[in-house]
Amino acid sequence: EFTKPFAIGETVRVNKPQRFNVTDGMGYQPQALDRPYTTVTVDQPFGIHFNMDDIEAALKMERGRAEIKKAYLDPAMAQIAQEIDSRFARFATLNANNIVGVLGTDPTSFTTINQGRARMVELACPSGKKGAIISPAMNVSLTNAAVQYFNPTKEISNQFREGYVGFNSGYEFYESMSLIDSTSGVRSGGTNTISGNGQSGSSLLLGCTSGDTYFAGEVFSVASVYAVNPSTRQVTTRATTKQFVILQDVTASASTVT
Repeated sequence: EFTKPFAIGETVRVNKPQRFNVTDGMGYQPQALDRPYTTVTVDQPFGIHFNMDDIEAALKMERGRAEIKKAYLDPAMAQIAQEIDSRFARFATLNANNIVGVLGTDPTSFTTINQGRARMVELACPSGKKGAIISPAMNVSLTNAAVQYFNPTKEISNQFREGYVGFNSGYEFYESMSLIDSTSGVRSGGTNTISGNGQSGSSLLLGCTSGDTYFAGEVFSVASVYAVNPSTRQVTTRATTKQFVILQDVTASASTVT
């Protein structure tokens, strides 16, 4: 959208797939086209600023554009690239509502990775190439777990010679220091209960203890509420309840909290 020859503003609409209902029989049963979409807003401009004057250029600075680029522009762009990477990681941490494995524990087998893949399939994630971004500690753990496999030889060779996982379980693995740890809030009463029936929308009223804290990025589930595959429209599994994510920090000031 932003490559068009005219300005479109800071907000762009992204279309979602149209969803239809299957009808039985030969009778004509038309359905409305609702044109679902979401919006993406460019609202986080950032940069790096520096200046130079004629005195510095004449007496102190490197000579030639190539040297100036190497000494100043390349490091500035590397820092901007890192900032983009870090912001993406933070956005994913605060907005992704599905988790597998044990929090705070590096997996020692590819079972956790495959559990993540299964969750994506259950929720109708499109097929195609996927990336798994893991921490250095997780890379060490998974590389050690992968030595038991003897095929394919190229991937095992990479694990021995380069120290990274490579391609496994449908993912291309990437090592990153941009990932951040999630922090759990403190609830003195343990499990919270929903306060009031028939609630809907994007918030829940919970019974709690005054002073309980809830942090953005924490994932929770509600008893007997299950995820539904958007294509089959069937419950994915009753072994795991649907997961939700808290979008902003909240501290309870009474016996209930929203």
